Amino acid sequence: AKNPQRDRLWTSAMKICFRRGGTVTAQILSDTVGCTKRSARDPLNTMADNGILKQLPGRSEQRYVAALEFDAQIQ
Repeated sequence: AKNPQRDRLWTSAMKICFRRGGTVTAQILSDTVGCTKRSARDPLNTMADNGILKQLPGRSEQRYVAALEFDAQIQ
């Protein structure tokens, strides 16, 4: 089954981190897509678990950036 919201979450997170070189949080992603922070948090964690994003240490809200070593992992 297709999940358009999940697709928008993944796409938005990738655009923020890879195209803009930015940091994304569940709050930023939920504001961008128009969903709850809880809905935004799941794909961010999945992307970090799979080496697409890197979770930054510190702060109360988790922050994520592009994992630059991602390209090397898919060769």
